[in-house]
Amino acid sequence: MSWAETTCGGNLCDGSPVFNHDGSALFCPRSNTVDVYSVLTGDRLATLSGHTDRVTALFLNPFNNLQLYTTSLDGSVRVWDTTDRKELKVISFRRAIVDARADPTTDGVLYAVTRRLRTRSHSFASASEAEGDETSAAASSATATSDNLASVQKSRRGYRVMCLTLETGKTALLFKSTQCTAFDLSSDGQLAAVAVGSRLFVWHNKLKRLQKLENTTALKTLAFQPGTDTAVTGDASGRLVFWYSLLSTTNEVKTKVWKGKQTPSSSSNSASSSASPALLSTTQVSSNHHWHSHAVLSMCFSDDGAYLLSGGSEGVLVIWQTSTSQKQFLPRLGGAIHGVAVSKNSELYALYTASNDVLLVNALSMKLERRIQGVQYSAKDNVWLPKNGLVVDPLQGTLVMNGQPGTLQFYDAQRGAHVRSLTVQIDYAARNRNIPSADTRVDHIVFVPNDHTLVTVDRRQLFGSRASEESHLRFWHRDLVSKQCMLDTEVTAPHKQTIHVVVAHPFEPWVVTCSADHKFKLWERRKRTVELGVVSKQSQTASQYTWYCRSVGFYRNVCGARAAAFSPDGSILAVSFGAVITLWDPYTDSLEHTLTYPPANDTILKLAFTGASQPYLVACTASHVYVWDLLTRSVWWSYEARVSSLAADAETGHFAIALAPIQKIRGEGEAVVLFNASAPTPLQVWRANVGVRAVAFLPVSGQSQSSLVYMNSRQEFVTLTPIIEGTEPDSSSLQSADTTTPQLLLKKKSAPTAELISVGTSSNAPDASPDYSVDGDDRDNRFAGASLLNGPSHTLSSMDALFPAFMKQLMIYTPTSTVASSTDADASSSSTPMAAAGSSPTTSQSMDTASDDEDQDQHESTPTQTEGYVYAPRSVAVPTNVLISECSRGCAVLGDLFEGAEKTSDPAGGNRSAQKQQRRETQRKSSSASVTATDANTPRKLGKRRAR
Repeated sequence: MSWAETTCGGNLCDGSPVFNHDGSALFCPRSNTVDVYSVLTGDRLATLSGHTDRVTALFLNPFNNLQLYTTSLDGSVRVWDTTDRKELKVISFRRAIVDARADPTTDGVLYAVTRRLRTRSHSFASASEAEGDETSAAASSATATSDNLASVQKSRRGYRVMCLTLETGKTALLFKSTQCTAFDLSSDGQLAAVAVGSRLFVWHNKLKRLQKLENTTALKTLAFQPGTDTAVTGDASGRLVFWYSLLSTTNEVKTKVWKGKQTPSSSSNSASSSASPALLSTTQVSSNHHWHSHAVLSMCFSDDGAYLLSGGSEGVLVIWQTSTSQKQFLPRLGGAIHGVAVSKNSELYALYTASNDVLLVNALSMKLERRIQGVQYSAKDNVWLPKNGLVVDPLQGTLVMNGQPGTLQFYDAQRGAHVRSLTVQIDYAARNRNIPSADTRVDHIVFVPNDHTLVTVDRRQLFGSRASEESHLRFWHRDLVSKQCMLDTEVTAPHKQTIHVVVAHPFEPWVVTCSADHKFKLWERRKRTVELGVVSKQSQTASQYTWYCRSVGFYRNVCGARAAAFSPDGSILAVSFGAVITLWDPYTDSLEHTLTYPPANDTILKLAFTGASQPYLVACTASHVYVWDLLTRSVWWSYEARVSSLAADAETGHFAIALAPIQKIRGEGEAVVLFNASAPTPLQVWRANVGVRAVAFLPVSGQSQSSLVYMNSRQEFVTLTPIIEGTEPDSSSLQSADTTTPQLLLKKKSAPTAELISVGTSSNAPDASPDYSVDGDDRDNRFAGASLLNGPSHTLSSMDALFPAFMKQLMIYTPTSTVASSTDADASSSSTPMAAAGSSPTTSQSMDTASDDEDQDQHESTPTQTEGYVYAPRSVAVPTNVLISECSRGCAVLGDLFEGAEKTSDPAGGNRSAQKQQRRETQRKSSSASVTATDANTPRKLGKRRAR
């Protein structure tokens, strides 16, 4: 089976967005792709994919506005058609492109900042991760050479500012640098500037000169004013510094200081090569504009250069009028502004904020027109996942997780869009500046099936003289029409200690909470009672139900309850206490059985039941994963692996785990492994470039098999959807040759060869799924009705539904023993032994044989034995009440009656056949065609004799 992989989530935009030529679409770089959004609706229209590493810059072709240039750390420049959104051309270079701009005077020429390609590329790394070692190593070098770049040019790990020709693929070196904080090109293509620390280096393209300008603090942003030779920088203190007349200063700089001495003659300057340009340190005319209290994070000019937009950590957009220095403000944007873009007609502003939103603002009315929301971060570039991992909304199929502190977010992984938010607890800022704020974090999110109830457990740390933790258990009623959640019941401090897990019953309105206080509690919903004559306004709007604690359970009171799970039919509640799994009946609150497996000090952290047709329970510890068979109450198979997340699909019986190899190789991430609980061989393995935080199954409309979605450390959601082509292949064809030490097959997309990575050592790993039917020599000719009773008792249907199907299978059964066909049945039966090997009797003979066997059992002390397989006779009528009573005791008697199959011998030989033939003649003459068992104990004795 093949799988389709789609990725969404993560940062909505890794940098500043770009408008298309008419302002109808917005291009947002994200990881190694570019997402195209509609300005009118905010929907994602397409995704431009092709780069193998992070996209670093994108801009329109100044000579053809219908083309888009994208550069990447993979060293390639790609040309796209903005109308059809198709790739037109790919140009590859030998250096990674950190930033680039198009030359407005020459078509097909780019000015770019490059660095060496990594031999072992860490794909999709952030800017700080991709440049971390080079930045730190170059910082000391830049300090030691504050007057010149002579030593920097000798550095083999520095950055290079180069001119790239797309037609021929040729490159020309302009100058070298240790770092690159910001880069920009003037509107006439004469000046190229690079911000390095607190210094600004300006390259004059015509004179081949490099000019250095000093600032007091570190520079963060850089932009050239269109139509002028003025550069504007934003620094860490929040100032905007305007550097004027850079072209005229460079032309008149021949008498300035160079390397602490007088400048060389004009002839020596003209002889300077582009690889070793003369470095000029000058005093430049500048002006400061200061409003931001924090660092300036983004900056952008309008096309005519009349306005400058700047943003920082204050969450306020400042619009500067460059001629008069007057300011306009757009406050309360919800987060720091990391990217600013202006449309070609200057009618719209696009702002990318730290809350992972893209805001479209009308430039005339200064009002927010549209908000494109991504995954809301609970902390800085991070999402607080609940302890139960990714939670799927059963009604809409959306993912639910923490959003902003005190809120939940509903995210659609299929469309890659934010759906709604739910405020759980409003956080108030601490009045004392010395006391940190207490952010509310939702630890558990559970949906109660068939009840439209959402259960949350939130907590927050309280600071001050009495530092403590406050927790709440909340039950929310969901309105199916308005899609809103209303609070039904709120329980403060539901347990004395931290709650480890919350699970819901699949059918009943029950919820179980397990805590570190060695107890688990079962909460049940009941109707709300209102006192007579007392009707409040709140009771009129609230739901008519409330929740209360029905029972409390514990096991030996020695360790906390760490994990819990309900069986698919709700008849079993599994709760783990340390290394012991306890099985409870939730209807009677009684302990039924315990499961233990060495080592005793290995605490069980996760539990999950597989599909309704399988009797398996998956348990995960810190170092192992075990699959229990509940019919035999033993470990069916196990792996030694570090499992970070576990998810089970109730429809197919598959379960997925996120694990890291025991011997983790540097640069390799974690893996997602898909299993069928009946076999230890993985069905599928996906290697992730970064760590996997959680996995979950998403139901797909119109398909029997759910999609698998996992969240990585970049807050991205990777959805794996099965593509069914014809019939699904058998899982046995995917098994490896060595089942004792299986190898996970990790296929790379870029190469046809396969890469192997060892997951761990398996124990008790059989080759195939267990067979619970009674053993026989011929497996293919087993009784067909045995499949009706093949399973645990709590998963079987009612006896009223089983009995007709069971009897139907019984009536159509044909034994393997036959009698040679003859025109005279009496003569052939008297001369030939019954059920000779290799023959098959007719239906009437099978019925008569069964009748004779019953007579023999009732009237003779020695049971009848014949060759072949002996099953329950078709002519025996078993009362329904007997079947129901016997099946309620574990189907043991029914298994003896109808499922057992053993070969027997015929010691009596032909005499026995003659006696049976006489009984057949007598029976044909009688009016009754069958014999009915009147004694309820007769079927049990009959089955036991045959089992012998």
